Amino acid sequence: CFQAQCPAQSARQACAGYATAAACRGQAGCDFNPAGACVPGDFQAPDIANCPLSVEIPALDHAPYAPHSWPTIIAYDRGNEIPVVLVSSLPSGSNFPIGTSTVILTATDSASNTATCTFNVTVIDVWPPVVTFCPRNLVVQPHPDLVAHSSLGVPQVELSWPDPVAKDNEHVAWQSAGSWTTHSGTFTLGSTSLVSYSAVDHSGNTGNCSFTVTVFPSGLSYFNTVAHTFISNSSAGGFYSSYVTPEACAL
Repeated sequence: CFQAQCPAQSARQACAGYATAAACRGQAGCDFNPAGACVPGDFQAPDIANCPLSVEIPALDHAPYAPHSWPTIIAYDRGNEIPVVLVSSLPSGSNFPIGTSTVILTATDSASNTATCTFNVTVIDVWPPVVTFCPRNLVVQPHPDLVAHSSLGVPQVELSWPDPVAKDNEHVAWQSAGSWTTHSGTFTLGSTSLVSYSAVDHSGNTGNCSFTVTVFPSGLSYFNTVAHTFISNSSAGGFYSSYVTPEACAL
């Protein structure tokens, strides 16, 4: 052989004749190539010993995330430990957001053979929205000047209230519960109506708010209570409202 070719030829000869991968890789500098021949080189990817399984975990109480950790991931190449590198997603011990995060780690040996470890961390939102400023049950007796009549002559009054507010670890969209979609409505005198709302987050969790509106006829006396609250009306004037069930008697 030419002088420059002798070392390569000697290496090939040193690897030749090994019929199994174990025997071939037991010879220094030898490995099975993709064609199944024992030749000089390194064609074997590292071994990641403890790649975690995918997990599902609940979000923290009304938080948009959950912390998650996993043991130190170890990779070996020909019996030697080599570094494992995070290439995608958050590191162990991080707060993972609601949804699925795919964690990808790799280990690469000196011959550029790469092993990959992939698993998912799925954070599930199990917490319903919290509804605040939900009105109490309303008991009202409108001033006669505020009473209108329907086309059938039914006495009615238009009432309004502040919208409830929903807070959640995700963005919340209001959805109607029952038949209520607004913060006002027309009520028949002498009736009690149920008003209800629900707030639904992107995970399908629901927070609810409901209250009743009782309207006493104007022919009864005003409430026999110490304190009254004046609430403005969309029309001129207003009506008296109490959060205490009134004792009313006919004039």
